[in-house]
Amino acid sequence: MVIVALVLIPVIFNAIMLLPELRLAIPSHNDDAFHYMFVQRASAALTNGDNPFDFWVPDLGLGFPQFLYYQHLPHLAVVLLHCVLPNRIGLLGIFNLVRFLLLIGFPLTVYWSMRTMGFSAVSAGTAAGFASLLSEGSAKQGFAYESYIWSGSGMYTQLWAMHLLFVWLACMQRLLSKGTGYLSAVIACSLIVLSHPLYAYMAALTVFPLLLVSAGRHSGKVWQQCFVRLTLVAALAAIITAYFWLPFLLLRAYFNLVYPHRLEIRHVRGAIGPHWNLFDGARIPTMTALLVLGVISGSVAGIARGRLALAVFAFWLLVYFAPLINPHILAMLPLDELLPYQRFVGGLDLGAILLVGIACEWLWERFGALPQPWCAIAPGLIVLLLMIPPLYERSERYTYNSEVMEEATMSSGVYADLGKLITTLKTLPSARVVLPMVESGLVLTFSDIAITYPGQMLSLNAPVLFDPFDPIDSDLFNVRYFVLPKYYRRVPKFLSQIQSTEQFTLYETGSSSYAQFAKVRWGQIDARGIVAAQQKLYSGNYEWLHGGYSVTRSFIRWDYPPSGRPITGDAGPGGPDSGTVADERVSPDSIDLAVDCREAATLIIKMTYHPHWRVTIDGRPQSTFMVSPSYIGVAVPVGHHEIRAEYRAGALKNSLLLLAALTLLLTIAFRRRLAWLEDILLGTEAISKRAGDV
Repeated sequence: MVIVALVLIPVIFNAIMLLPELRLAIPSHNDDAFHYMFVQRASAALTNGDNPFDFWVPDLGLGFPQFLYYQHLPHLAVVLLHCVLPNRIGLLGIFNLVRFLLLIGFPLTVYWSMRTMGFSAVSAGTAAGFASLLSEGSAKQGFAYESYIWSGSGMYTQLWAMHLLFVWLACMQRLLSKGTGYLSAVIACSLIVLSHPLYAYMAALTVFPLLLVSAGRHSGKVWQQCFVRLTLVAALAAIITAYFWLPFLLLRAYFNLVYPHRLEIRHVRGAIGPHWNLFDGARIPTMTALLVLGVISGSVAGIARGRLALAVFAFWLLVYFAPLINPHILAMLPLDELLPYQRFVGGLDLGAILLVGIACEWLWERFGALPQPWCAIAPGLIVLLLMIPPLYERSERYTYNSEVMEEATMSSGVYADLGKLITTLKTLPSARVVLPMVESGLVLTFSDIAITYPGQMLSLNAPVLFDPFDPIDSDLFNVRYFVLPKYYRRVPKFLSQIQSTEQFTLYETGSSSYAQFAKVRWGQIDARGIVAAQQKLYSGNYEWLHGGYSVTRSFIRWDYPPSGRPITGDAGPGGPDSGTVADERVSPDSIDLAVDCREAATLIIKMTYHPHWRVTIDGRPQSTFMVSPSYIGVAVPVGHHEIRAEYRAGALKNSLLLLAALTLLLTIAFRRRLAWLEDILLGTEAISKRAGDV
């Protein structure tokens, strides 16, 4: 009962203190704005009969097929629940409910995982009790709830990954040590890949300390056995998740590989902050003290569970602090150019929680000589006493979170003002919106309003910085609407006012379009490799935008990805005056245009170029090409034409989805045969041994 109480105290505490996360349905001003927008887009795609695994998201930057390159299982889970739960709950209500349940349920996940790994009820229960009480100070991208709450970072998919990392570790440890649980290991691996590829990468790295503990002191036969088990799980999980990672690899040229996550050493230092505040922030360092005690007791005891906790923590301690020692150490890791190293604090948190449980178990054992029930009550009271500083600090933090959420619901607040403008924007012709205040801009994103947001660093044109207050740039990037604060004094003259509230004014440019005719000149990228080609593309687009377009009004047709062959293909010889766009109808994943063309010319469609865009002219398919700044270009002949540009999911993804479903069903049906397959791969000796055991 004491252990149950220690687990339930933080669960109940979090449920009460974080209730506003569930009760108050208000827009997010952090990453949750993007995640909820993805949920809305996926729900709309499913409703419209499109592929919810691959659709166009026009709201970010200049548009991007987010789910083709980004984790999506946490979003689709909300969409699925919305389909099966009563409609009165609403999409936002389900999104907040899922977040709330994951937040309060983390101690339960930790407890189950540690018990599955063979930890005692004491170590699992006490570790679970402390697991949700982390406070990371300046390093706010780990397991501490600042990463997830409304006034924090809103890292929704990492909230799933935090749970799944523990579940994955438990399933893999059980499989490697006992040879059981193939199905759960395959499912855990697949779920973490689809929920957070970075955490799947971290899980793959955690295999090294896990192997050292599981097979380190055994014979080569045990190592071979562990390798076979890992291979079987990895192969099945790879097939199940191939619909996600294989199209990503094949189409990675259209994913921003250079600028999104490259991290300089100064940023790593800033993310790490003072070394002593990774687990307790500015409060009394009780968890840090328990961590140190766990390291000492785990080293002295030498039991398997202590070695596992020490190995995991030591490994991630080395990886996390490696940039401070030598920034080139991490360059040895695969895909190092894509790794946001500050996120590796999650691996440290994983090991730290395990060691806190080891420390509390050591304390518990000191009272083993006491009679019942004091041998449990006395150490339980000590652990509860150690929980008081984290609980008090967390209560202050969550009280502040509740206060700012309540303030955001006030009718005179910023959100109410923006709500009035959002209502107006939804009635106006579709175009991009600029809002200089980033947090307020996220509210528009949350409401499914297409804004230009430079922080969205996945598409090829994301790093192209432009000046929306320049009328030429505003027209070029189809920025038609501006939401400016009342105190903004330098309102450009080409803007006209639409609506005014207490704090904001909505302006428009008067004319803008997602398409225009233009003169096209040829440009070739002389580079080998995708990363080098993207660097050339970025520099070429920068020079084009800041040094040539305003004068020549011509676009560059890029040979991208570079083929190494001379550029061929049609491009209309006309220029900006060769045709007009008579009509324009825009939906999230398609654009319908009626154009009149006096001479053959190139039509520029102002959406991010991607080969999954299909363009038809009068119903006939037309080839497309990339023009600066990675827009869609298409040659249009003389005359009046009906043009349709539509994003369609690739056929490969649909085929791989069917393969994934079939593989999962076969894995479930034949899960007991996987051990037999392991024996086949290990040889006849293993088969005979297993037969003898039976």
